[in-house]
Amino acid sequence: MTNIGRALVVGLSVAGPPLAAQTLPPRSGDYLFVTNALDARALWVNPAGLNLVPQASVLAEFTLRRTQSDIRLEQYTVGVHSRGLSLGYQRNRPLGASAVGVLRAGLAIPLRHGAIGFSGARYSQDSTSSKEADFGIVFLPATSIQLGAVVRHIGRPTVEGVELPITAVAGFQWSAARVQFSSEVLATEERSALGTPTSGYDFTYRVGTRIVLSTGFPLITVAAANLGSTGRIRGFSVGLAVGLARQVTSVASAFTRDNNPVFEQFSATFVATNSLLSR
Repeated sequence: MTNIGRALVVGLSVAGPPLAAQTLPPRSGDYLFVTNALDARALWVNPAGLNLVPQASVLAEFTLRRTQSDIRLEQYTVGVHSRGLSLGYQRNRPLGASAVGVLRAGLAIPLRHGAIGFSGARYSQDSTSSKEADFGIVFLPATSIQLGAVVRHIGRPTVEGVELPITAVAGFQWSAARVQFSSEVLATEERSALGTPTSGYDFTYRVGTRIVLSTGFPLITVAAANLGSTGRIRGFSVGLAVGLARQVTSVASAFTRDNNPVFEQFSATFVATNSLLSR
């Protein structure tokens, strides 16, 4: 992790018709997990990752959506992080709705075998605004095992007229010399027909791998799949990372529509990371 130029990420996404507030999650969340987001992207995935490794990073992430008539910029995210502190801004431009700006700040505190983190966000759309908080933790019980958890949308912010439900995520990760396997369970508040929370939760799942194919000139494959409550695949992401000190990662993401993949989104993420171990 020393002096790493951490990523150029190019993603292709297949999605069904977007629902209100569906574009709000950052694109890096399609292939990162609550156990392995360790740079400025951790502010949006799991704030505890901001202080799991002593480093600083900068982030720029862009998402394009292909419509029937053109290709448009749908989302961009910028951010910085250093010594557990992070500040980021995300701009969402959903088709047929006014833009939504998200200003987020985070803080992570190291533990003996992990870290805990907090983040707060302010959503702004037209003349309205709404706030939320996230809380996350990462724990390393062994060299090869990493555990993580996040509670998102505390405060249930209202975005595009829709109240975002509180979502709890628990993750497990196992790592070997060249292989990393990640999994998550997501519990999201169920909503009534009027959009108000009920007493139940909708459970979905994610699994993913990261495999180092070559160490001389590093080649790394990444893959993640989103599963519904019945275990059926809702979408997946696959990609290839080239290099380590200057890493370039290409990721393709797909979501099903009528059981068929439809390519609609293209995203690029740039992250430059610098180690703080000797400072």
